[in-house]
Amino acid sequence: IQAIRHDTMPELRKLLRLTKDTFAITLPVKYRKALELGSGDYVVVSLLDRKTIAIRKQSPPEKI
Repeated sequence: IQAIRHDTMPELRKLLRLTKDTFAITLPVKYRKALELGSGDYVVVSLLDRKTIAIRKQSPPEKI
């Protein structure tokens, strides 16, 4: 595991309920900028353990 830089310390976020079965969180601007993410971009959300998720930038899926 890489060391966490001081400017990327974790930030507390509140889980938002969108529908009965769908939830969301907001992404801090500094993380969005670091990954160069914009509206409509794709990310992969991974469960690392029972208390940790990771978000990774992803290229759009190939069109079929």
